[in-house]
Amino acid sequence: MKDFIYVNYGLKVNKIYNNYFFVGNDKVYIYKTLKNEKELEKLFNITNDMYTKRLLVDTFLINKNNKYYTKKDKENIVLLKVNDRDSKVTLKYLMKYIDFKLDIDEFDIIEYWKNTIDNIEELLVEYNKEHLLLQDSVNYFIGMSENAITLMDQYEKRISNDIAHNINYYNYSNESFNNPFNFIRLNKLYDISLYIKYNFYIDNIDYDEIYNILNSIDDEYDEAFLFSCLLYRNFYFDVVLKIIKEDEDDEKLKLFINKIKKYEELLSFCRQNLKKCKWLALINWLN
Repeated sequence: MKDFIYVNYGLKVNKIYNNYFFVGNDKVYIYKTLKNEKELEKLFNITNDMYTKRLLVDTFLINKNNKYYTKKDKENIVLLKVNDRDSKVTLKYLMKYIDFKLDIDEFDIIEYWKNTIDNIEELLVEYNKEHLLLQDSVNYFIGMSENAITLMDQYEKRISNDIAHNINYYNYSNESFNNPFNFIRLNKLYDISLYIKYNFYIDNIDYDEIYNILNSIDDEYDEAFLFSCLLYRNFYFDVVLKIIKEDEDDEKLKLFINKIKKYEELLSFCRQNLKKCKWLALINWLN
């Protein structure tokens, strides 16, 4: 890969760490992708637009042929320069993404949720005796997430051109948010839900900030969308999948299990301050 980078980009690389290297102080990621030229062009254009407007997303490096990707076998190779290595994601930073729209296929969040739950249930058939803490807690979190799917299903799907991010619990950082390969086309409130959940679990929750977020929503569908995303317990499932792959210890689940009551209090607070969505009043198990 060092020779490939030198021949195509003219960069001398001393060492490659997994999927990235350094040029001076600049960090550069190597991505092997099956995305076609049209898909990559859309990401290239949106990241250039963002960067010129002072949103420090990762930017594509141009090769010697003045292309933003390089063919290698059946894959396209992309080099992305990291322009912001701050690990803290702020609401102010997330709100900057609202100014940009994404022209790719919309992300089917309900289908993604259903597939994740189905996958975990299938995997647990073989593993439930090995992971007792997981087995004791998983039905509760799946039940919460099925409530999320049911609530979202009450509404006719609304098309959105917003930029959101497919980020998991282990990669919640500016570096991940700025990576265009994590961009998805979805309601911007998906990112807001991740922000609320992540800060809750790192004990950085600010109820005044959440109150302001909730009261800024003036649409019934958006209220239902946000609350559904809060009900869906993706961070717990991220850890579950790591445990099943034996890359994580069961004890990590205590972060989520020990905060079940507190999280329900957060949900109750949100429900009380989301007054336009008629379906929220039917969720009486939070009382």
